[in-house]
Amino acid sequence: MEIVNYSKLKAKPFTVSRSFIYGINGEIKNCIACLDDSSILYIAGSNFVLYNMEKQTQTFIPIYSYNYMFDFVNEGFPQKDENLLTGILQKNTNYTINVMEVCYPYIAVAMQTSENIPLIEVFDVNNVKKKKILYGNETSTEFINVAFSNDKACILAQSGEPDWLLYFWLWNKGKKLSIIKTSNNYGGEIIQIAVNNYETSMVIVSVIGTSILRVYRYVENALKLVNQVRTEYKCVCHTWVNKNRIVIGTENKKILIYENGEFIGVIDHYVIPNGFANISDHLDNISKINVITPFSTGFAVGNDYGIISIFEKTEDSEGYYKKNHDEVLESSAVKSMAVHVNKKGLLVTLQNNQVYYIQVYVDIEKNIDQGFEHLILPFHDGSIIDMDTCIWKPIIVTCGSDKTIRIWNYRDNFVEIIKKYEFDPICLSLHPNGLFLLVGFHNSVKIMTILHNDLYEHWSTNIIGCVQCKFSYGGQFYAIIHGSTIHIYSSWTYSIIWIIRGHTSKVRSICWSNDDRKLFSCDVEGTICVWNIPERKRENILTVPGQQFINGVFTPDYRYLYILEGSGKIWKFDDKNLIYQIPQNLELNNLCISNSGNILIGSTNTGEIRIIHINQDNEQAISFYDLSVHSGQITKLAISNDDSLIFSCSKDGCIAIINLRENNDEIVVTSPKQIAKKFNSNEMLITKSDLQSTIETIMKLTNKVNIMIQKKDEEIENKKKENDDQMKLLNENYEKTVKNYEKISEQIKQELTENNIKYQNAMFDNKEKKEKEINDIKSNFKTKINNENEKYKNLEKQIEKVEVNWKEEIQSLKDQHVNKIQYLKDMYQKKIEEKNQAIALLKKEIKDNEQIHNGNLSEIDENSEKDAIKIQYIFENKIIKEKEILEKVKLENIDMKTQYNEIIKEINYHKQNLATVTAEEK
Repeated sequence: MEIVNYSKLKAKPFTVSRSFIYGINGEIKNCIACLDDSSILYIAGSNFVLYNMEKQTQTFIPIYSYNYMFDFVNEGFPQKDENLLTGILQKNTNYTINVMEVCYPYIAVAMQTSENIPLIEVFDVNNVKKKKILYGNETSTEFINVAFSNDKACILAQSGEPDWLLYFWLWNKGKKLSIIKTSNNYGGEIIQIAVNNYETSMVIVSVIGTSILRVYRYVENALKLVNQVRTEYKCVCHTWVNKNRIVIGTENKKILIYENGEFIGVIDHYVIPNGFANISDHLDNISKINVITPFSTGFAVGNDYGIISIFEKTEDSEGYYKKNHDEVLESSAVKSMAVHVNKKGLLVTLQNNQVYYIQVYVDIEKNIDQGFEHLILPFHDGSIIDMDTCIWKPIIVTCGSDKTIRIWNYRDNFVEIIKKYEFDPICLSLHPNGLFLLVGFHNSVKIMTILHNDLYEHWSTNIIGCVQCKFSYGGQFYAIIHGSTIHIYSSWTYSIIWIIRGHTSKVRSICWSNDDRKLFSCDVEGTICVWNIPERKRENILTVPGQQFINGVFTPDYRYLYILEGSGKIWKFDDKNLIYQIPQNLELNNLCISNSGNILIGSTNTGEIRIIHINQDNEQAISFYDLSVHSGQITKLAISNDDSLIFSCSKDGCIAIINLRENNDEIVVTSPKQIAKKFNSNEMLITKSDLQSTIETIMKLTNKVNIMIQKKDEEIENKKKENDDQMKLLNENYEKTVKNYEKISEQIKQELTENNIKYQNAMFDNKEKKEKEINDIKSNFKTKINNENEKYKNLEKQIEKVEVNWKEEIQSLKDQHVNKIQYLKDMYQKKIEEKNQAIALLKKEIKDNEQIHNGNLSEIDENSEKDAIKIQYIFENKIIKEKEILEKVKLENIDMKTQYNEIIKEINYHKQNLATVTAEEK
C-alpha cells in the first residue's frame, strides 16, 4: 500500500485550515503583545494567534513547521553547521517554547528541541513565509531571554547554563556580531536581559542575575561591560523606565531603583492577597515580583498572587514612584504583561492561562480605578482531559485538570457554562441533542441536564474508575466502562440493558456504530470485540499477538472497523479478518472518522493532527496531511456532524477548531449562517423553580414598570399644566413689554424731531459767527504784512552800512600783518648767522677732543688685556669645577632611575596580586 504526502498530489482531495483556538500558552514568557488598537498577538498551542478583538476573528502563523526547517537547510545552510540541526529535520521532534519577543512587525521566539538544540525563529507578521533561524554555540542548551534592538535590525539572546552567553546577531543576515559571557566566574544564574529602548544612538543592554546587575554597550564591534552592581537581594525581573534608570523586582517584595549604575532608592512592595486579613498575616508568605512593565507615567508590577500594582512617578525633585492602586485578578502568578498601543491599558497573562485587560489611566489625586476584564475568554487551567460535541447545537463540552466542565459555543465564540467540582472529571459524553451530559468521576458517573446557565445533576450511579462513557449515536443508549465490563443503559429509563463481560482485562476504549446496533471495545491486552446490542451477543472477537490497540471507529455503513495500534499503524478489519494496514511514520494516539467515511483523523503526542484521505474507488491510494496545532499531547478528537469542522483538545489547555472540506462535486458550499439554520437548535432547558423565579421576577419588574409609567404620566401631565400656566404668564408679560416699548419708541421719535430743529438753528447761527470772524482775521493780516515790509527795508539799509565798515577794517588789518612779517624775517636772519658761527667753533673743539681721546684709548687697551687674561684664568678654573660637579650629578641621576624602575615593578606586582584577590572575592 502506498501512502502519499498531500503536498505531492496535483488534485487535492480535501482542504484544511485552522479556524479558531481557545486557549493560550500562559507558561511562556512574554507570550502576549499588542499590535494595534484592535489586534493582539499571543501563542496558543504551536501557533502565533493574531486576534481581532472587534471582529472576534483569528489569523494563524505556525511557529514550527517541518517544511520551513527543511527548506531553510536546503537553501544554503552551512555544511559545517548541519550537525546542529540533525534533530530538527525529524518529524517527530518535540519542541519547547521558552520565550517570545515582539517588535512589530517582527516576532522572535526561542525554542528548544528534544535533543537540547536551542533555536531562535524570527517571523514577519506581514509576510508569513519570510523566516529566519538563528542558533547558538554547541555548548548552549537553551535561550532564556530574547530582545530586539531599537532599530529592529539586531537581536540579543541570553543562553542558559552552563555557558551563560549573551549573543548579538544581525538577524536578517544571520551574522553573529558579538558574544560575551555574562555570568561570574562561579557560573551564577542569569535570569533576564532588557534593551534600553530610550537610547537610540547605540545598543545598550542590561542583564540581571541572582544578585547582580550588569550593563553592556555595543562599541567597536563588541559588547563591552559599562556598569556592574552587586545587590543583597535576588533579582527576578527588571526594565528600563528612562534613558538612565533601571527598576528591578526581587523575590522578597523589594523594588530597587538604579540610575547610571548607582543605587538611588528602594520601594517596599506590600500587597494583601485574597485570603489574608492584613499585612502581618501576609509577611510569612512573601510574594515574588514576577514581571515589571513600563508605561508612559510609571510602571506596573505583577506578583505571585495575581495582583497588578500600578506605580506612577511623583513630582518631587528626586523623581521616585508612588503606588497608585492595586488590581487583584486571580490567585495565580502573573507571567507576562504588555502595554496596549493606546497607552491606557495593560494586557496581562496569568499562570492559569487567563488573559486580562487592565485600565491603567489613573489619577493620583482623584484615585481613579477603571478595573479589569477578561480580554478573550476564560480558558482552562492546565490540561484538557476529554471533549465531545453534538448534532443539534454548535457547542463543545470539555473537562480539564482544573476540575471544571466548560461548554463552548463555537459559532458565537463564547463560554456558555463553567462549572467547578470537588473532584476531577475523568471522561464525558454529550447527548446528540446537546441538552444532556454524561460525566464520569473517579467514584461515580452522573447525567446532568444542561440548563441555560448551570449543570443540573438528575441521575448518578456509583461506578468507580470509569475511564470512558459514551452516548450512542442516536442518544437512546449510553455505555460506561467499569473495569473489564461495559454497562449499557437506556437513556430514557436509566436502567441497565446489558452488562458486557467478555473481556479478561480492563477495557480501554469503546465506540458506537452509526445505527447504534454495534459496539466496539478493546482492552489493554489487545483483544478486540464487536457486540450486537439488540441481540445482546458478541459478533466477533480478535486477538493479535504482540499488538496493543488503543481505539477504533466504525465506517458509516458499519461494515468495517479502523483500529489504531499503539505503534501508530491503522488496521482495517471486516467482520472476521484483517483487510489491510495503513503504515504511519508517526505514533498516533487518537482516531476518528468523518461521516462520509472518506477521511480518517489521527492525533499525536506532540500536538500534530494527521488527516488521512481514503479513495473509495481505489483504497490502495491513500494521502495524508499533517497539521501542527498543539504544543502538547492531544487527548481527544471529534468531528462535526456535517464533516466541516474538526475539534481537538490537548494537555496544553487549548481547544482547536479546524475547517475541513472534501474537494468533490457532491459538496455544495453553504454559508455558516445557512449551516446554522439547517443543523443547529436554539432551544435550552430550564428548571421549574428557575422558571417560576424568573416569571416572578418578570411580574415584579412589569409591575414596577407599570407603576413607573403611571408616575411618569402623572409627572408629564403636571409638567404640561405648569408649562401652560407659564406660557400664559409669559404671553401677558410679552404683550405688556411690547406696549411699553411702543410708547418709548414714540417718545424717542418726538425727541428726535425736536433735536433736528434745534440742530439746524444752531448750524445757521454758527455759520454767521464764523464768517464774521474770518473777515476780521483777513483785515488784521493785511495790516501786519505792511508793517513787516517796512521793517525789512530798514534792515537792508543797515546791512549795507555794516558791510562798508567791515571792508575798511579788513584792509587795515592786512597792512599791519605784512609789516610784522617783514620785521620778523630780518630778526631771525641775524640769529641764524650767529648760530652758524657758534657751530664752527664747536666743530674745532670736537676735533681737538678726538685727538686727546685716541691717545687715552691706546693706554687703556694695554691695561685691559692684562685684566682679561686674569679673568679668563679665574673662569676656566670655575668651569672645571662645575664639570666635576655635573658628572657627580649625572651618576646620582642614573642611580635614582634604577631605584625608580625597581619601585614601579614592585607596584605592578602588587596591582596584579590585588586584582586576583578581588576576582576571587567576587
